[in-house]
Amino acid sequence: MMGWTLNPVVFGDYPEIMKKIAGSKIPSFTQSQSKQLKGSIDFLGLNHYVSAYIADEPNDSQSGPRDYNADISVRFTVSRNQTPSGQLIPFGIPVDPPGLQRVLEYFKQEYGNPPIYVQENGYGSLFNGTLNDTARIDAIGGFIGAVLAAIRNGSNARGYIVWSFVDCFELLWGYLSPYGIYHVDFEDRDRKRQPRLSAIWYRDFLMKKKQHLAIQSVGWLAASRTSR
Repeated sequence: MMGWTLNPVVFGDYPEIMKKIAGSKIPSFTQSQSKQLKGSIDFLGLNHYVSAYIADEPNDSQSGPRDYNADISVRFTVSRNQTPSGQLIPFGIPVDPPGLQRVLEYFKQEYGNPPIYVQENGYGSLFNGTLNDTARIDAIGGFIGAVLAAIRNGSNARGYIVWSFVDCFELLWGYLSPYGIYHVDFEDRDRKRQPRLSAIWYRDFLMKKKQHLAIQSVGWLAASRTSR
């Protein structure tokens, strides 16, 4: 799926496998268009929330429409063995910092190591959940550690932005799974805001007051909440 959007702006054309399978359903580029597209990006912006395993799953053209899902012909799972291990957000999505590290290193290996900004990444909790959100702290610390590990392995990652500053309407979950490090009381007429523990942690981390990230290459990258 990355190749659908990235290959044209990096290499000037769609991936060969995509052209072979999708055929006339995707447009072709003229030589002039390809030349204009190739190398036209200044940086990549990455939204990362979940990693997935894929397995080959050929589709019979007679069993359904030849749509996007049929063309990619793969099965997505959140775990290699269908039994997720490790930490999950309340909706059952694994918290997987190594997945973010692998994605950043994949860009380095396959796309010439362009500048990358992680522009959305975070942890969704339960609606009106606790302000003492230690699970979010562990997750964010792990993701930041994953970015650092990728940089140490040569990734051109330039920045990381936590999603999100305050609770808001999420594209997939609505108000059911807030990501904010600031809690918003949507039942209060004034939409009163309160900092969660993660807001205090993140502030102190950015100000270098405390927090030490325990970095492990492609492993669980947890953040220890101990003073330096």
